[in-house]
Amino acid sequence: MGFENTLSTRRQWLSATLRGAVLAGIACVWAHLSRRRQSPETACADPRTGCRTCGSLENCSLPRALSVKEFLKEGNDGQNT
Repeated sequence: MGFENTLSTRRQWLSATLRGAVLAGIACVWAHLSRRRQSPETACADPRTGCRTCGSLENCSLPRALSVKEFLKEGNDGQNT
């Protein structure tokens, strides 16, 4: 194995390693963004039904859910008496 062949092998190894690192980084960013998009923190599970019937109301931190939780904490059940 000559000097030229060793240099070529090192370049190939370095190139493959960097390519793999870049692809792994892109995959991590993509996974993070897709997971964030599906998070209950970013979107309501079913906005048509409202917060009261949502199973995630206890752990939800959306502004609408916080308002509903505050309203319910004050003893209001939404029915006029």
